[in-house]
Formats: sequence, C-alpha cells, structure tokens
Amino acid sequence: MSTIHAMAEGQRIGRPLAADSARTRQRILDVARQLFAARGYESTSNRIICEETGLTTGAIYYYCDKKLDIFAAVHDDAQRIVYERFDAAVEGLDTFVGRLRAVLECAHDLNNEDPSIAQFLGSCRVDAARDATVAAAIAKNRPGRQGSFFNDLISFGIDTGEIDETDRAMLSALFRTITTGLVDAVSGDRTRHRHAVDGIIGLVEGRLIRAPDRA
Repeated sequence: MSTIHAMAEGQRIGRPLAADSARTRQRILDVARQLFAARGYESTSNRIICEETGLTTGAIYYYCDKKLDIFAAVHDDAQRIVYERFDAAVEGLDTFVGRLRAVLECAHDLNNEDPSIAQFLGSCRVDAARDATVAAAIAKNRPGRQGSFFNDLISFGIDTGEIDETDRAMLSALFRTITTGLVDAVSGDRTRHRHAVDGIIGLVEGRLIRAPDRA
C-alpha cells in the first residue's frame, strides 16, 4: 500500500459533516499535493485523487469544481505553509543576516519534514510554463507572496544599514535565484540541501570565500 493510500485507508466516504469539513479539505490538499508533485498537473486526474484520498467524486467536487481549482488550492496552501513558517522564523530577529539565516534554516526544516511541498512548487513552475491556464489560476490565487516577503526582508536590511538601497534590484534577483535553486536543484537530496543552505549562509557572512593575497 502506498504512503498516500495509507493516509486514506478505509471505505470511501461522501460529503463530510460540517465538523469534519476543514480536516477533509486539508486531506484532499495534502494528497493532491503529493500527486501533483510526483506526476505533474497533466498526468494527475480527479479519479486518481479520489482513489488516493478514499473520497467519492461528489466529496471532491464539494470543495473544488474541477482539477484546475484543486491545483490552484494546493498551490495556495503550499504558499501559506511556507510563508507562515518564514514569518514565524524571522519574528523578533533584529538583523537582516539573522533573518536570512533563519529563513534558510526554516526552508531546510520544511524540506526535511515534507519534501512534497518543495517538489510541488518546483513541478508547479514547469506546469505553469507549459499551460497558460495553470499559470493564470495560481497567479490569481496567491499573487506575489514570494516577492513581497523577500522585498520586505530587503527593506528591513536597508533600514538596519546592512544593505544599500541601490542594491535592491540585484538582491531581489539573487533571492529569486537562491529560492528557486533550493527547490529545483537540491530539494530531493537532504545532504545537498544542507550543504547549499550552509554555503549560502557562509557567503552572506563572509566566511566561505576569501580574497587572494596579492602582496
């Protein structure tokens, strides 16, 4: 029995009672995220989602009208999970470097706890590039959360004097590259992910690369 099947073992059920609604919806999102991450949008059908959750088609449609709605809801939920954790990680820290280190450590912990989040976000970029309707659906659901979080982080660094305002655009592009790389390049290997996080922190703190002695 697969991990997803084990999560939904038992008879199929129809529409949930009101008290169970939030829990059932979250189960659909969690299972669908694993499926979309492993198969991609095109190869994941509502039938497969029903089979893996143990729910009826009617129960699935109670929450989402079609597959695209499920995909967009999964994307929204993944963004919520990531940025709620990031917001909590930086709370109370009074330096830009400290906040960036906390975000990177949080990203590593999240990847260890549930690799399907990073895997989904990585595959989501591929699906959005291939299908304009997918791109539009996820943009409508939660536009710009990544950009706003890191722009706020850069603004904080400018306020503390750790960053020059003239470097904002460069840092914004750098953070997009870093976060995409952590997801797409190394999220499937915990050791490489750990090395990447340590390397980024070392660069920011000036410990990883030393200028050559030209004396």
